[in-house]
Amino acid sequence: MDRYSHIKQIYGDELFNRMQKSKVLVVGAGGIGCELLKNLVLSGYLNIEIIDLDTIDVSNLNRQFLFRQQHVGQSKAVIAKETALRFNPAANINAHHGSIYSSEFGLDYFRQFDVVLNALDNVDARRHVNRMCLATGIVMIDGGTAGYRGQVNSYQKGLTECYECATKATQKTYAICTIRSNPSTAVHCIVWSKLLFERLFGKIDEANSISDFEILFQEKHKNSLDFARKVFEKVFVQDIKKLTELTEENADKKDTMWNSGKAPEPVPFSDETSNTNTAAAAATDDALEEQRVWSLQENISQFLSKCAALHDRKTSQQSDLSFDKDDDEALQFVTAAANLRCFNFHIKDAKSIFDTKAIAGNIVPAIATSNAVIAGMLVLELTKVISAHDSENKVSSCRTLAGYLQDPPMLKRKKAPVFAMPLPPPNPKCFVCSSNYVTVTLNAKQTKLDYFVKRVLLEKLGLREPMVYLGSKLLYEHSGDGSDDDDDEMAQVFKNNLNKNLTDLGVTDQCVLNVSDGAVDVDWSVRISHDGVLDLDEFKFEGDTESKVVAAALGEDEKKIPEEDDDDMVVWTEDEKRKAKENKQKRGLKRKRDGEEEERQSKVAKVDVVEID
Repeated sequence: MDRYSHIKQIYGDELFNRMQKSKVLVVGAGGIGCELLKNLVLSGYLNIEIIDLDTIDVSNLNRQFLFRQQHVGQSKAVIAKETALRFNPAANINAHHGSIYSSEFGLDYFRQFDVVLNALDNVDARRHVNRMCLATGIVMIDGGTAGYRGQVNSYQKGLTECYECATKATQKTYAICTIRSNPSTAVHCIVWSKLLFERLFGKIDEANSISDFEILFQEKHKNSLDFARKVFEKVFVQDIKKLTELTEENADKKDTMWNSGKAPEPVPFSDETSNTNTAAAAATDDALEEQRVWSLQENISQFLSKCAALHDRKTSQQSDLSFDKDDDEALQFVTAAANLRCFNFHIKDAKSIFDTKAIAGNIVPAIATSNAVIAGMLVLELTKVISAHDSENKVSSCRTLAGYLQDPPMLKRKKAPVFAMPLPPPNPKCFVCSSNYVTVTLNAKQTKLDYFVKRVLLEKLGLREPMVYLGSKLLYEHSGDGSDDDDDEMAQVFKNNLNKNLTDLGVTDQCVLNVSDGAVDVDWSVRISHDGVLDLDEFKFEGDTESKVVAAALGEDEKKIPEEDDDDMVVWTEDEKRKAKENKQKRGLKRKRDGEEEERQSKVAKVDVVEID
């Protein structure tokens, strides 16, 4: 029996032949990438190339199902190819263990594909692929998940918005003074505990002033447990007592000076509470250990045992440690330290290991089912592109697809676990896919070219290898290998220019700089507007999108944590958010008019569901 007979019955011979002849690039072989590659070969797509720089970690095995224990440490792309070929040996898959930024994956490489499928885990890589697709005119389909939510977007130059038409959410930061002296949430305490980990076991960082351990480091200790007890005494007892003295000195402000309304309290310490065997006994608890919140006694014993173990590890390795959410000892140390900090400041929200991992690792936990659903949507949208008869508009039948496997929104009084939205048009103010014309206001007399290149070109515009022209004069060219050859005359000129103010280089008010990116075939015109009031480290940027990106959960973006693994936050534009709220209000008014009977009927109304095998 023909293995493709069922697919031919669905799509027909003509479309199926086009699917088999098409050439697809998959970028990323992680949680979504594994599901995607499997779906492609089972759907009849035979010509596939996949790129991923990562190697397989044991923490990937619970959701990246193409990998097994024996594959740990090997290339994700290579192993994904080998496993996928077992699903369909007829597939022609080329796997590349490398960076998408590599010069071997340049414009000529991209031009050979019909569609590029993104299964990436970070914004910067998505931006790069977006610009490569814009430069070559290739359709890009991007998929991402955030916990139980996911979204698929299709992009074609000139017809839809590009990936950068809307500003992407940035990681939230916290004031060190709040974290150190007056935390109000468990998140503050987790951030503090990560800093404590780095201070005790990581590289020396003068900016990390979480506590002063110089005297403690210089003391001799009987053993690692003795070191751990001294750390405990300092951070959870002595430092807290110093803070309580502030309350006594400012008795008239004691009700307002602390976020909790109470002065911080030292953690009680005794031989009984410091028993390091407590954690072992806790394993018999019926609750899943990783999702169980430890008692105060367990937090104390976990802190002491893990602090001692990490101290032993650093001493034996004679090297600094860095926090890794998949390092059990490091994660347990941070969990215990954060919970003890919560006790100090009367924060009634201690966290389990599972919760701490999500926050400390700055991720929304990856859900295998979400990855599977989004990977399926990616293949559906890909097939729409391949089926397009209009070569100029390949995304005419594509939609932005959003999936909610938990708490789906209501549309027309029905829950909508999956729903589609029209593809947004290009943003005329996007500096990537539109005019590529931006205005930067700064103090040209004080701003050095080095600051302009790093802050404006590299960080704001996201260029990788910028070249800066003033008329026909080349002011700066980025070295392709990341180094400057001092023996090269022009390289020395560029190096000297970096230390000069813009006005010294002839860049004056309303001057236009032409900027090219050597890595991507895209040019920008940057108009310089001089403002003598601005400090040398300030600038204003015009030409960026005005649309603020928010989470699809209708205003709940502040509750989300930036992700690192196979996730990308589901986003709506401000206009879409406003329309959704208006629709929600209209539905509420209608329910009120229809009365209680209508309410009862709506609760039993048939709803659309997502069926997952």
